[in-house]
Amino acid sequence: MGDRKLITGIEGLDSILIGGIRARTVSLIYGPPFVGKEHFVRIFTNECLRHGIPVIFLIMDVPSTQLREEMTAIDKNYETYEKNGLVRYVDAYSMSIGVTEKDKYTEYIPNAIDLAAINLALNRAQRTVMGKHTHHLIILDSLTTLLANTNSPTVFRFTQVMKGRCKMAGATTVFTMGSGIHSDSDVQLFRGIMDGVIEFKEDQRDAKTYLRVQGFGDIRSRNWVEYTYEKGRLEVTGAFEIGRIR
Repeated sequence: MGDRKLITGIEGLDSILIGGIRARTVSLIYGPPFVGKEHFVRIFTNECLRHGIPVIFLIMDVPSTQLREEMTAIDKNYETYEKNGLVRYVDAYSMSIGVTEKDKYTEYIPNAIDLAAINLALNRAQRTVMGKHTHHLIILDSLTTLLANTNSPTVFRFTQVMKGRCKMAGATTVFTMGSGIHSDSDVQLFRGIMDGVIEFKEDQRDAKTYLRVQGFGDIRSRNWVEYTYEKGRLEVTGAFEIGRIR
């Protein structure tokens, strides 16, 4: 299982990663809003579900009902994945905006600063899938929201502990983080504990979007590569070095 790679669903990116994101690693998806970063996470998540890998969402920015709608727009079978026990939500957003509608797939946390409650809810969600599956995916969206609601050292300790526990449980874990918001020291702090980073950016000089991969061991390129994002489709269009970089 340690050598297994999880296909991201983006053909060009999977080629750069030589097959996908390695299982049981911890990744950071970093970049500004509105350039496809969030959609990449949704595509990757759906690809895991299609291959029978359960997913646990820790969501800080949208209610679980909205996330369900976004995922269903990608794959009409999404609700079937839910019914088959492949999807769980830890929702730290809905209660803070007064949403009262609840469902059986979601555990609701009163607010995003209750890290102890989030950790306990994650452990409970993991127990529901670990007995039936040898592997699972965890998505935390986003570190930016956690940092906006509490201090950096507290969020860093929470992230470090979560990283260790999730690895021991056999999970592949993905954190998202917005760029242009946090101090350079905070960004480097969180990047430093990840196994790899996929970074997105828009270049104002040519109005094009680029991504690059850092970490993840042996990959095909660590350079910025052009991609396009339109009508919900993300595609790597730039050329990248074929030779492996060590």
